[in-house]
Amino acid sequence: MSEVKITVIIPTRDAMLSISRVVSNALRYADRICVCDYGSADGTLAEAKRLGAEVYDTGKIDAADALRWAYSNLNIVDGWVLVLRPE
Repeated sequence: MSEVKITVIIPTRDAMLSISRVVSNALRYADRICVCDYGSADGTLAEAKRLGAEVYDTGKIDAADALRWAYSNLNIVDGWVLVLRPE
């Protein structure tokens, strides 16, 4: 039996106060963490990258559009996808 792959997608904007906690927790179980940003101006992207997440600037205007962008542009081929929102 093969191991299930888990991809975590985190649509975010200006989540500097919580992105460290969210990414750090996801690192415990995810094979891939993708932070899909839609306009942060507070260091969220740099912090997520420092923690080892893949970071994408989607150029979108809200979380729903950033999530649609992720499904269309990230090469997710198998396993589970979990969407987390840093709050």
